[in-house]
Amino acid sequence: MPQPPQSVISPAYARLAGRLRSGGVVVLDGGIGSELQEVGYPPDPATRAGNYTWGSLALHEAPQALIEVHRRYAEAGADVLETHTFGLNRIAAASARGRLDLPPDAWPELALRSVSLVREGAAQAGRDDVAVAFACRTQDWSAEQFEQAAGYRGVYEALDRGYLETLANLLANAEEARKPDLILMEIQSWIPEDLAFPDYQLFLDTGIPLWVSYRRTIGGTTGVAGEPIIQDGDRFGLAARRFEEMGVAALLVNCLPPEQIRGVMTWLRGYTSLPLGAYPNVGRYLEYEWDFSTNPTPAQFSAEVARWVDEGAQIVGGCCGVRPEHIAALVSTYARPVTR
Repeated sequence: MPQPPQSVISPAYARLAGRLRSGGVVVLDGGIGSELQEVGYPPDPATRAGNYTWGSLALHEAPQALIEVHRRYAEAGADVLETHTFGLNRIAAASARGRLDLPPDAWPELALRSVSLVREGAAQAGRDDVAVAFACRTQDWSAEQFEQAAGYRGVYEALDRGYLETLANLLANAEEARKPDLILMEIQSWIPEDLAFPDYQLFLDTGIPLWVSYRRTIGGTTGVAGEPIIQDGDRFGLAARRFEEMGVAALLVNCLPPEQIRGVMTWLRGYTSLPLGAYPNVGRYLEYEWDFSTNPTPAQFSAEVARWVDEGAQIVGGCCGVRPEHIAALVSTYARPVTR
């Protein structure tokens, strides 16, 4: 399998890779947009302009709130902390369209700032060993649809190639303090029939390890509540095989209900030897707010995750609704010395 140049592998990522090679489990953080809600950002999520960025505007408006969220997950013991940038493309598109009070060229600095905020949160928790994952995507709804919050129905579109090229170059050339340890392409959805992934190649060419995560279960894509959207048989499995050939470093599923993850690791293992993982939603999405009332307890969440680990998952954590106490429960179960 192709590997990024050794010079680009950070010490933090080398520790993760060692754990994965030895058969261990790596713990991700939990939901960031939903946890921001718990620290008071944004104060009016249902009505404010830009609510469709799911808290990503905190990079500009409330960096201290983001630092606090990252601190909580670092204190919980997560091995990997994500930047809150999965909605960065929405900031870029909306500011270019004059829909946000930001200049169109503001987003690259926000991207680099996001890494600094993660490292600051980790430092406040006394952690200098976490790996920073830069969260992004190559697909989303059209700008018109997400700005109007049009029910988020239908199929994602490919993001602007120029935006992706700029982002990849930005990360590749970032100074060490603002360069992530890995790139996490998350909440991906459709897979082309020809299994061509030129946008992923852009990020592989940075030399920074690339993990790819899809909102998919066996046989197709789902929505945030687990509703089926596209049924395409074994295409995800065939793509997994292609990702391994390309040099992707891990494959995950995320942003779907926990019960829909059951069996997925076993199924994917029939196609690839890549490290596999999952990080689900818990609770309920209420159009820019998160309802935690149906959340499992940390013990219940950990028991569910144990099923996936038994099926072969090595990278586990949470998406929206998953809180620091859930991550702490995973850490207490799976933390062990890292193989170097």
